[in-house]
Order: sequence, then C-alpha cells, then structure tokens
Amino acid sequence: MKKCCILAFAIVALVFSSSSAHAQAMPTASRPGLLQAGITLSDANTDELQDRIVGATAFADFDFSPRLGLEAEVRFLTLNTPQDLAQETYLIGIRYVYRSTNSSSMMGGRILPYGKILAGIGKMVPEEQYANFYPGTPGTYGAYAAGGGLDIRIPYNLSVRAIDYEYQLWPGFQPHGLSPSVVSIGIAYHIK
Repeated sequence: MKKCCILAFAIVALVFSSSSAHAQAMPTASRPGLLQAGITLSDANTDELQDRIVGATAFADFDFSPRLGLEAEVRFLTLNTPQDLAQETYLIGIRYVYRSTNSSSMMGGRILPYGKILAGIGKMVPEEQYANFYPGTPGTYGAYAAGGGLDIRIPYNLSVRAIDYEYQLWPGFQPHGLSPSVVSIGIAYHIK
C-alpha cells in the first residue's frame, strides 16, 4: 500500500511540475481549476465470483488545466452481493479530458470524453460468516485501474456521467491476483 501511495504522489508531482515548467501566464480573470463531485451506481464483474455485484461510487475531479486533472474515488460494491462478498476500492490518480478547441464540435464542449489511470487500495469484505469458503483471502490489497468514460454537461452546474469503465488489477490478491472490471453511471455537481 505504501508503494501505491508513493507512486500516485510521484505521478501527481510530475504532472504538476511539467505543466508549470512551460506554462504561459494565465489571464487574471481565469479560475485556478474546475472541481466537480458526484455519485454513480456501479456494476462489477469481480473476477472471483460467478455473480456480478452492485454498489455506489463517490468521486471528485479537479481539472487544473483544460485537459489534465486528478480524480479520486471511493467505491462500495455492497448494495447487491448475491454471494455475500463485497468489494471496496479507494483510488486516486490522473485523468485526461478531451476538450475540443472548436466550439461548434462536440456540442460546444458539453460532451467530454476522458481517460484515467488510478492507484490505491482494494478490499474484499465478507458480509456473512459463511462467505469465507471462496478460494481468495479477504483483506486489503494494492490496486491499480485504467479506464475512461464520457461526461455530458447539462444546465445548473451539473454533469451526467453517461458511462465510466474501469479495468482494475489487484496483483497481491492470493492465489492468482484479481482483475475486476466496473461500469458506472451517475451525476456530478460543479463546485464554483
């Protein structure tokens, strides 16, 4: 876990230092960045169990430039767990947002595709005593994720997270590692 946190911090530090090294002066009326926070409904293939599990994700995005930003998310896949085994993830990392410079394309900048690379921890959580029969080990593991999605800006400082997909790797999970995939949809509010 310590290595995951150090890696995530190093990536963030590298992004901040490289963007400020060749940046131009910002206009005096511009904002320092864009912040949004939201919640999604998430559906996951756990890579360990037969049935899919469902839960909720809270996320926050801070775009410190028009295309680069940070994403942090906390996911609790605990709403529907047919085999009484839940997954939780706590991830942070960088994201790249495609923003067109042409105001007539992509609906005037309202449709925003993005990609992301995250790192943090993942937890397997048995919800009932008899859930300990499965071959893996409940506990906390290092986790990495790569993914992307599509945000659609709507009025009143809101965005619809039309789709978000993540492919995760939990290399320390015994006996063979774990590679869950998660699909989410939701909504976010832009904080001024």
